[in-house]
Amino acid sequence: MKIKKNSQDWKDCETVLNCLSIKSDCYDTMHQHIVTKYIACCDDDPASAIGAAFIYHELTKCGHEPVVLCVGGLGLLSQFMDIPSEADRLASFCKLLGVPNDKIVILSDGRNTGENIREIAKHVADDFGDITFCLTKRLSLRFERSFKKQFPKFYAEAGGKALPHDYYHVLEDSLDDTCNWVNAKAADGNRMMLHEIASIYPRCLEYSGKFQLPIDTEKTPISPEVIGAAQRLAKRYRLKIGGKMGLREYIQWFRLRVSLNLHGEEIMTASYEAILNAREELNEKFGIKFPDLEGPGVVS
Repeated sequence: MKIKKNSQDWKDCETVLNCLSIKSDCYDTMHQHIVTKYIACCDDDPASAIGAAFIYHELTKCGHEPVVLCVGGLGLLSQFMDIPSEADRLASFCKLLGVPNDKIVILSDGRNTGENIREIAKHVADDFGDITFCLTKRLSLRFERSFKKQFPKFYAEAGGKALPHDYYHVLEDSLDDTCNWVNAKAADGNRMMLHEIASIYPRCLEYSGKFQLPIDTEKTPISPEVIGAAQRLAKRYRLKIGGKMGLREYIQWFRLRVSLNLHGEEIMTASYEAILNAREELNEKFGIKFPDLEGPGVVS
């Protein structure tokens, strides 16, 4: 049964999602995209790759040649879909949206956010350049706080000197829009998404000062309403903190696996349709012509 959109759980997720996220800062005063050498998509959600492809084409239209970093190791969805990594799936979307193979770098060894940041640091230390991260709203705060905390150390260890600038393009999709089969967050009646959002605030608290900088409450004010919503969600949904799961979490994980197994065709079809829609937008905006796709099977 789907989570009802007028339920307390849904309202709490909207409250947390809209507060515990950062704003895009990758545009200048003329609303032109700040030029960076790298565009990074690092999420298990292909929306990140679609957004990165749009930025890539926007910058190439202006004569620049950015490189797209596709970042992420083996996650729940990539295990289910039998693909090498989250990064490989992101790269598949980028290629189908016109990003050339030689402008894509796959960084797929990381098993968590910290290891993903370490991989990015090593690559940028070897080939210096500023970077724009294309992130979903739900990942944006946790990733930005983690990057600010961990990147300087990893970068220095890799031999990097002057720190590059990091910018953020945050996708402003609603909760309703992001509960879909492209990212499989619609699994188990949208609960897969709710599990993820429920973990944002607890993880920020648990990792503050360790793996993340504390939340900057001037930029991200946290009201009692937000804290209350986060606490209610934490009591009902699976939290991934320190790799520990109790009986409730294992039951919820099992439900997610069953739902993914039942909806494999929907994931493939929705991914195919997302590519077609993005291609149509890219054609309208940049005049890019794409060859026909054979069918849903071409999309990882």
